[in-house]
Amino acid sequence: MSEPGFSDLLDIVGDLKDQLYTLDHKLEATREQVALLTEALDQQTPKAITSANTNALELTRSENA
Repeated sequence: MSEPGFSDLLDIVGDLKDQLYTLDHKLEATREQVALLTEALDQQTPKAITSANTNALELTRSENA
């Protein structure tokens, strides 16, 4: 098997550049999704804590009644 020529190497570099471009866009999309999920979680966490505290308080009251 012969060694790749300069043209073959340029093709390989071009393919790698295309793959890197695709990965970069996937990474950016993933970052945006993480930011949206983090924002949603930040908004839901206080509600969940309040709900859990309310449930615990109600349970304590019913156990003490």
